[in-house]
Amino acid sequence: MAWLAGKMPVVFFKHEVSEEQIGLMVGRRMKEDLEQTLAVLEPGCRFAPVFCKSPEEIHMSLGSSETISFLPFDGLAELCHYISPDEHYILLSKRELALSGLPTPKAQLVDFTAPRTGWDSNNLNHDVARTINAIHDRQPPFVLKSNSAGGSKGTYLIHTLEDRAIVEEDIMNNLLKQLPNLTLEHAHLHPFSLIMTDFLPAMPSPSTSTYGSMARHSSQLARRRYFLMKDTSGWEAL
Repeated sequence: MAWLAGKMPVVFFKHEVSEEQIGLMVGRRMKEDLEQTLAVLEPGCRFAPVFCKSPEEIHMSLGSSETISFLPFDGLAELCHYISPDEHYILLSKRELALSGLPTPKAQLVDFTAPRTGWDSNNLNHDVARTINAIHDRQPPFVLKSNSAGGSKGTYLIHTLEDRAIVEEDIMNNLLKQLPNLTLEHAHLHPFSLIMTDFLPAMPSPSTSTYGSMARHSSQLARRRYFLMKDTSGWEAL
């Protein structure tokens, strides 16, 4: 995904490895991979790789330059961001999409608030029971999604009553463990919200003009800002 950065620097770093290992990886596999990747890109689209051993080193490498992260990682919160990490998180959430007014399936939301007096067995069991009842009242087929999980993670396709019963148990167990982590500090992000929607018939693929518009927008942004993103290679391009 680093090609989206255009000519901006892209920061690569690796967690929990020694300096010797970093040197070895950069000197061999990473350097070779990057050279091969950059060689097939047009000169105006070749990003500038920057290597850091930790998020803290990004300050030294980029100074006060504004950054754009592919995902709003907690470890990058202290950087100078082009977009507020909280706003970024909300914009990436499935809940925000459901409320956006875009032509998406009509959604039923299950939200949670953090108790001002803290979590106890009473308010926890009340919220979990409320959630399970909402799921149980929904007739299959339908889709249930967690708010902030990426891609298909946290998504349940419920075709039958048996599927629904399995999902109810899974959601109940997860909420009992995770919901007490919801605090007043980050409750506005709705990290544990659930979204239920109907199934939709198959939709046509996006047109090539849509991709062209996205590419032009990315190219314009690339000329002005640093771009940070996550890669899937074991290294992280941030």
